[in-house]
Amino acid sequence: MTTRQWVGPTLGLLLLFGTAAAGDADADQEAAIAAIQKVKGNVSGTPPDTVTLTGRKNANAGMLYVDKLPGLTGIFASNSDVADDGLAKVKGLAKLTYLHLKNTKITDKGLENLQGLTKLQSLDLAGTEISDAGIAYLKGLPELSVLNLKGTKVTDAGVAALRQTLPNILEIRR
Repeated sequence: MTTRQWVGPTLGLLLLFGTAAAGDADADQEAAIAAIQKVKGNVSGTPPDTVTLTGRKNANAGMLYVDKLPGLTGIFASNSDVADDGLAKVKGLAKLTYLHLKNTKITDKGLENLQGLTKLQSLDLAGTEISDAGIAYLKGLPELSVLNLKGTKVTDAGVAALRQTLPNILEIRR
């Protein structure tokens, strides 16, 4: 077989599989949007960049699909039932800039999933059960500039230790 004889079919297969992979990603995104909308959440942007689940009773069920929306820059899920298993799905959302989880069921263990979110600038954890142990996971977030910790178990010592590791922090609300 000559080079010319196998190049054409090989390129065709590569294009076919590349298209199938893109189609799978599109199908995953559509399924994720549908699941979020099913719990009365909202997905906005083209491509999807924001998920709003604020005040939804079944918000955690919607959070289980956010990993299928890799372009997300904002998740707003305050005053909801979002828990650690839902928060686990933000791991790997490299563009995430805003994460608002005020008055949710997030614990220290869930904050471990925020490691590596280097674009995160604003994080609202007010009214959650987090403590100094949980905020230790925030030390590697170089862009974090606003952090709301009102009504948490975080101590002054925990805040002081965190401040030393976050060069861009402008405001920590307690």
